Amino acid sequence: WWYDPLRTTLYTSDMAMQWAPHQTTLFNIFKTEYDQTEHNGTFTSAATSIREFSEETSGFGLRHNARFGNTLVQAGWQMSDSSGFGPNLSSSYNRYDTTINGWSGSVEQKLFDERLILDGGYRQDTKHIDNSSTRATADNANNDVDMDPAKIYALGSRFKISDMFDINCLYYH
Repeated sequence: WWYDPLRTTLYTSDMAMQWAPHQTTLFNIFKTEYDQTEHNGTFTSAATSIREFSEETSGFGLRHNARFGNTLVQAGWQMSDSSGFGPNLSSSYNRYDTTINGWSGSVEQKLFDERLILDGGYRQDTKHIDNSSTRATADNANNDVDMDPAKIYALGSRFKISDMFDINCLYYH
């Protein structure tokens, strides 16, 4: 098998606004377009098959960083929308349109003249399936469904033993 052509196009933009010396808001927006043609054949036969794939994804993110003394607080929200078409391992026809909304928050605290840093964070993403089809004649898979949220918890620390050595610990679930 081989791909020809394989095209990916990216559009991105990032912006930041510093409201005060320790208050900054960041915004990003993006779009990707992906098209490929897969050619399948074998060494034992001259017959080949062609499979077409395409996907378009767009989205944005917004995050605010606020520092209060030795404490950094971050909060953000992201959204992306994907639609595409192409066969997968279980179906020769696969069309989908999905949206993912997510948010996150984290806190970092510096202690003992920044020799010890503690941090914690949380992120949650929810995928909404607008439609998903495995046949061209009907939407017969998942339609207008929210998947269970993906949740991530994280805790971390760094202890500066000397100018040369640090100890880092991280836990996430």
